[in-house]
Amino acid sequence: MATAFMLVMIILTLALAVYVQWKLPLFTSSYGRAWGLRLLLLVVGAGLAALSVYMSDTFGTVTILAALLAFGLAHLPAAVVLILKRIRASS
Repeated sequence: MATAFMLVMIILTLALAVYVQWKLPLFTSSYGRAWGLRLLLLVVGAGLAALSVYMSDTFGTVTILAALLAFGLAHLPAAVVLILKRIRASS
């Protein structure tokens, strides 16, 4: 049951990560800034994923799932900001 919940959360957070990477250039002032922010998010996500693997006492499927979840969660604040900017722009 816990693994199924993790899979659902991974799908949602990775979808948010794709959304952020896709929409980020629309909300930044320059092409270079968009790539810089993309790189920052990817590095932070990879760092959180590596930390979740390091903190795990075993290595297996659950560890890999935790790493994917950590990567997706790193993009959550940026996704919220972009969604709020989109809502504000449409009103």
